[in-house]
Amino acid sequence: MVLGILMGFAWARNPHLEHNSSTNLFWKPFLQGAPPLVIYSNPLFTGTPYTGMRLVTSGLQRSLNDIDDDTYTGTGEASAIRDLTHVFDAHHAEFILKRSRLVTWDEAKSHNLIFIGAASQNSALQDLKTNFDFAIDIDSDHQGFIVDRHPLQGEPASFKPSSANEEYAIIASVPGLEPGTRIAIFTGLTTNGTQAAVEFVCNPGNAQQLAKIIRRPSDALVPFEAVLHIKMSGGVPLQADVVAIHPHG
Repeated sequence: MVLGILMGFAWARNPHLEHNSSTNLFWKPFLQGAPPLVIYSNPLFTGTPYTGMRLVTSGLQRSLNDIDDDTYTGTGEASAIRDLTHVFDAHHAEFILKRSRLVTWDEAKSHNLIFIGAASQNSALQDLKTNFDFAIDIDSDHQGFIVDRHPLQGEPASFKPSSANEEYAIIASVPGLEPGTRIAIFTGLTTNGTQAAVEFVCNPGNAQQLAKIIRRPSDALVPFEAVLHIKMSGGVPLQADVVAIHPHG
C-alpha cells in the first residue's frame, strides 16, 4: 500500500496530549493484560570514560585486558521512555523496563514487547531474527539508511538522509511470539530518530491518522511497518512524515 499523499505531522509539544479522551489504538494491545516488557538498547563498549571507550562490534580487535561496559544507552532512548511513561500513566497501566542484554526469552516470549533502539545496539531485537520489510543498513561511508526489502509500487528501494537535518526511523506493530501477543518496534538511524519515532506514536492524533489507513472493523490496528521521514533542528525532531507503510494482513 503506497500513500498517494504523504502523511505529515508537526509536533505541538503538550504534556497533556497523552490524556486525550479518544482511544489511542496503537497502544491499546499494550495497555491491557500483563505489563509489557519495554526493551531498550544498551550497546557494549570496551574501555572507560577516562581512558576512552570503543563500541564493541564484530570486527573490533580485542585483548584479554579489555574492560567491557554495557551500562549506557542513548539520549533518545531515555527521552522515549519518558514519553512512554506518560502514556502508560495516563491509562493507569504499567510496563516492565529491561535493558536488552538482560532479556531472557523464557520470560519475554509470553509478553507484549516494545523494542526501543536499533537492532545493532539492541541485542534482544537482533535475537528476534524476524524478516521485516524495512531494515537499517550501513553504506561504505558508514552512514545509516533504511532498506526497503519489498518495495511496493512507487516506493524507493531505500531511504537515506541527504543532510544533517534529516532523519529516518522505522515504526512497526507486528504479532508477538505467542498467540494474542504483540510486538512494537521503534528504531531510528540515530538515537534522535528513535526518540522521534516514539514521540510520533505517543501523540494520539498521529496514531489516529495511522488508524484511518490500517484499522480493522474490530477497532484494532492491522499489523504494519512504516518509515518516518523526520525533519530535525539541533537534534530535536520538528516534523515527521509517513513516507511508506506496509500493512500485514
